[in-house]
Amino acid sequence: MLEFLFTYSSAFLILDASYQSNITEVLLHSLGKIFLINPYDIFVNSVYVDYKSAMSNLNPLADRMGLGGSLLTEIIAFKNIFVIVLIPFFLVFYGFIINYFLKSNLLWLKIYGILFILFIFNFFRGSMFDHLFYPFQLMLYFGIWIFVLDVIYIKNKRKLYE
Repeated sequence: MLEFLFTYSSAFLILDASYQSNITEVLLHSLGKIFLINPYDIFVNSVYVDYKSAMSNLNPLADRMGLGGSLLTEIIAFKNIFVIVLIPFFLVFYGFIINYFLKSNLLWLKIYGILFILFIFNFFRGSMFDHLFYPFQLMLYFGIWIFVLDVIYIKNKRKLYE
């Protein structure tokens, strides 16, 4: 029961706080997470404070328990009506991408779809933007061989039908 109370109160805490997320910074930092070393952190000399760190700093009960992060409070943290309206459309688009990946005949796209589904929990319970591009990083560094196998399979299949 306390889980619902703390998630509910975190929305009011972020509304009253002076913290405001910048959509450009958040997207650039999130996109940079595709790489092992984030280029945004290297090339931009600003101190990036993500949503989860801001919530931890704002938490008046920091010693005893954490406030629940949620997609709703992360969206509210932008304090920009355009972004607040845009993110639900983005989530629907994200769902369409997952659906496309899962229906694909390519193994690497199906694996992407499964990874996206596995990380949806982090969207709603942690920080959407912190986990947005994490499946791409996993596939880029650990699953590139699956992509190569799919390309080889497609080439061999084309030669077979020629």
